[in-house]
Amino acid sequence: MQEKCSKVFTLFSIFDSPARCLVQNVKQFNGEYGCNWCYAKGEQVERGLGTARVYPVQNEPSNKRTHDSMIADGLEASKEGRSSHKGVKGLSPLLAFTYFNMVSGFGVDYMHCVLLGVCLATF
Repeated sequence: MQEKCSKVFTLFSIFDSPARCLVQNVKQFNGEYGCNWCYAKGEQVERGLGTARVYPVQNEPSNKRTHDSMIADGLEASKEGRSSHKGVKGLSPLLAFTYFNMVSGFGVDYMHCVLLGVCLATF
């Protein structure tokens, strides 16, 4: 009897925004460099009785994050002993998955990023 060997490859994952930040080991959207897909730094502005992080539309788009840049930023944060480097706090446990991409492997959380008004609608 011949044994069958099967493998499972994780190519894409769905998390809500707070959980995605935990598994990616990055800052949340309200932190500096809080975008999971680019290097937009954002600005802190006064809003009501406190402040909010905003990402205004820019003439030049921000550089995009890549799988390799997420690893490099995580290593940099760990090496320097800092809380984060460009929004990445350290290496993610998801790096154990061989074919998983730390940037394009995550979908946009529809509830937090669209329904709650985080995304900019242009008409």
